[in-house]
Amino acid sequence: MDILLTNVRWLSEEKTFLQMLRFVTEERRERILRCRSMTDRARGLGAGLLLEYGLRRRGMTLLSDAAGYRQVRSGKGPYGKPYLPGEPGICFNLSHAGDYAAAVFAGMEAGIDIERIRPVNKSLADRFFAETEAAYIGQCAEEGEGNLAFTRIWTRKESAVKAAGEGMHLPLHFFCVLEDEISLLPVRTAEGGHDTAEEGDRPGTVWQADDYGFYTSESPDGYVLSVCAARADRKDVIQTAVRREDLMAAFHSAAPGSP
Repeated sequence: MDILLTNVRWLSEEKTFLQMLRFVTEERRERILRCRSMTDRARGLGAGLLLEYGLRRRGMTLLSDAAGYRQVRSGKGPYGKPYLPGEPGICFNLSHAGDYAAAVFAGMEAGIDIERIRPVNKSLADRFFAETEAAYIGQCAEEGEGNLAFTRIWTRKESAVKAAGEGMHLPLHFFCVLEDEISLLPVRTAEGGHDTAEEGDRPGTVWQADDYGFYTSESPDGYVLSVCAARADRKDVIQTAVRREDLMAAFHSAAPGSP
């Protein structure tokens, strides 16, 4: 499983931004340009560049004018998760926050989330997290580690929802992320009790058959990055810091095997 991470501050300079904008698809370009702030535009562009960069390392491209690479297309699942139709062995997901964009490439469905370490939101944790997770955050807060614990759980939850590709149709309190393997939980009722439905009646998810769990990193400083992926993909994790120079070289040099 490959995790790519890049600092996007350099993309906030207008000349550089416009120079690199041509290396993402027209659809993504239009979405980026709808962002009002240059900071948001830089994040969106950074994520798109990591996607194209990761594909080119695999001999592929989403662009029609990238000579020497095999062009593939991007589609969207029922709830909007992007994927590569006709390429079942290559799954990807993107995220961005603060000064960073991140991407994951895996053999099976995966989700990634990166966040700045944020203050504990107790009401959110009590309402949406599993009871054991909320209790763990409270315990960590007493030891001065509440913000980190909250952010770790939040990024794991987000990455899990993105891996499943079901959006917020998947209740956050339906699963526990304290361990590196996902634990499926009984679904809470509106009265605060627990549903006794059989496992087959729970919301559909890729996890049940494929031993899904987490890889979490506290690098770069001040951030937490989490990936939810199948156990087979988590056996060999490579996290790479992609520099400005790496991206510039990848997009301004000839493709492997091209004249």
